[in-house]
Amino acid sequence: MKTICLIKDKRPLWEEVIGYLKSANAEVFTSDESALSATLPRKPDLIITGEKTYRSMNATLQNTPKIIVTDGKQMTVERKTKDVYFIVWPVYKEAFLEITARLLYISERRVFNALITITSKDKNETFIGRSENFSMTGIAFKCDKPLSRTDNVIISFYVTGLSRRVSLEAEVMRSAIDPTDGTTYYGARFINLSAETKAILTRFIEKGK
Repeated sequence: MKTICLIKDKRPLWEEVIGYLKSANAEVFTSDESALSATLPRKPDLIITGEKTYRSMNATLQNTPKIIVTDGKQMTVERKTKDVYFIVWPVYKEAFLEITARLLYISERRVFNALITITSKDKNETFIGRSENFSMTGIAFKCDKPLSRTDNVIISFYVTGLSRRVSLEAEVMRSAIDPTDGTTYYGARFINLSAETKAILTRFIEKGK
């Protein structure tokens, strides 16, 4: 299981952050600013902290993906880099969890923008969407059709080299609005994958690295 290290400063917002993270598919452990001068008990897959802590962070943690929570009253920050994402608090839970999921799997995902077919198993209807990225555990995608958390869907798409479409069963876990264009994107986790489908997915993701 992925691990998240929450390095807290003195702001009261961290209790709400901890509440959000109860919905994340990861183990969460907390520390405080004293961790900057010491070694963390283990290397996390993601660090969530404040801007001041980030600027003073130990060099050994520089390559770990991070979410930096700022209240907008601190120093001016870059909005986004490859593996560091700055957010201004407060933020909606769904958007926070989507960013968390993206950064947890930054080294294991494949960015892949393509048309996909989405079939709702619950409502027995099919519609078109566009994929954003894939990991071994799930997919981020956009579509105009409203979906709800826990909806079961079948995601189908073509993979180069295969004569048939790949179909992956998934459960919708979260949704958020893309602030750049106002569209809705969803995060879904794969379920009931066969050994053959897992092998196809592994090759597909490895090709994109």
